[in-house]
Amino acid sequence: MADTALANPLVYEHSTDDITSMGQGHVPGVLSCVVQSKYDNAAQLTMIATYSQRAMDLLQKDRILLVDAGDGWKRQMFRIFSVVADWADKDRQITVEAAHVGGDLFGNVLVNDLSLANASPDQLFSAFLDNLAEPVTIDFTSSITDVAVVSWDATKVDNAQNLLFGRDDKNPSFTSLYRAEWWFDNYNWRLDRNVGRDTGIVIKYGQHLKSLQNSDSIENVYTAVRPISKYTLGKTGMGNTDNYKDISGAALIQYAGTGGLPVYDTPFKEQTATGKLLTNGTRFKIFKYCDTGTINDHTWYNLGGAQWVDGGYLSFEKGQSSQFPSTVGNKATGKGTIAYGIGDKSGVVTTYTGVITVNYIGPGKVAIWDSPWAGNHTTGKFMANGSAYNVYAKATDNKGRTWYKLGGNQWVNSQYVSLDKQKDYAYEKVRGIGTAKVSKGKIALWNRPNFNGSIVRMIASGTRWQVYGQASGGGSSKWYDLGGNQWIDGQYMSFDAAKDVEPNR
Repeated sequence: MADTALANPLVYEHSTDDITSMGQGHVPGVLSCVVQSKYDNAAQLTMIATYSQRAMDLLQKDRILLVDAGDGWKRQMFRIFSVVADWADKDRQITVEAAHVGGDLFGNVLVNDLSLANASPDQLFSAFLDNLAEPVTIDFTSSITDVAVVSWDATKVDNAQNLLFGRDDKNPSFTSLYRAEWWFDNYNWRLDRNVGRDTGIVIKYGQHLKSLQNSDSIENVYTAVRPISKYTLGKTGMGNTDNYKDISGAALIQYAGTGGLPVYDTPFKEQTATGKLLTNGTRFKIFKYCDTGTINDHTWYNLGGAQWVDGGYLSFEKGQSSQFPSTVGNKATGKGTIAYGIGDKSGVVTTYTGVITVNYIGPGKVAIWDSPWAGNHTTGKFMANGSAYNVYAKATDNKGRTWYKLGGNQWVNSQYVSLDKQKDYAYEKVRGIGTAKVSKGKIALWNRPNFNGSIVRMIASGTRWQVYGQASGGGSSKWYDLGGNQWIDGQYMSFDAAKDVEPNR
């Protein structure tokens, strides 16, 4: 049977099953079956079949479809990851999506750094397999005789796919190190200079080539203009020190001119530049301002002593100085240690990525505030019940209340939002190494930190994994990101082994 062409795909329970057998049988009622190949990913199969109970019983997630995928690519295995029954039409159909089993290895990760000198493709691939979190069996061949120097940092590699593909010499992969291409024949892999097959056919227009089309588009291409301002001293400014007004706060310099924002000794006529220039993006305390009788009739701000700057190049809202920090810091370089777990302490703003949904049953809508701290003000914007927003940071005020940042100076009190719906979870980057553990069977990896997602693969208990992030609010107390859109329920991840590393920022 092995040499017989397949009229319709066959279904197998596991990729280790004997594919010379009939397995679970043919898929009935196949209407179309298309295989799409991509350079840097596993080939993907899309199959449409007429709905029947027999077909639904056969087509289950993680089962294997065996198909003839093209000339010279027979009897290839594809792992099912999506099965959708369409009930909207009177002609019921099933749409199946599956990925070539070569992709089983792509989501795996390195658990150790890998450094080799003068390594052949065979030597590098053998070392590569030995240092993966989950052991896999691949038959590898290559006719390439070149050698390469390899230094891979496991903490900087998201997944095995990034090491297999890529032409960037700064982040070398198998294809860039050996200037090669991959060919996947189920679990038999080949790395060669050219994996294509020369048919000897000359392509001629009107015969083998029916049409040729080129399309140029400037969609999503933008032309930007960067305006440059130049300050010109005005002729007004007949005021005096009686026009000064006290103020307490801080201001951000926003000046795109050459050199920096000039500082003057007075805001009035016959002012003189002090020679000091303030760098764009820095912050300074302000003590006074003057908006009457000044040069150019602008509002000027005092930075202490005889130091005045044009308010047109400062960013803040007058009358709301409480929105600024009581201390002002400019750019500095140094080293320090940030304590782990301070994100929930009062007065600290931490990065916090996710989606919130407004859950408010009171009258009106939920207000958006300009700050989470005391003295804050409403922005005049409101959120309707049931609306969803991206979250970029969180903070805890002095009363212990949690606030979420929606971008810019927009904050919302956490008591009016929820994180327990399908797309509601918060994510933060951490690094660590853990061991997957379960008392019986295997552990599912999901495509998102939520049981409403899809199972990507099943992994064995006892395997060790790099951790790249953690999420909460997805139906479990905590989820861990293992790289490559692979998430594990936190209850199945242990950090107790001698070589494990507890996740931290």
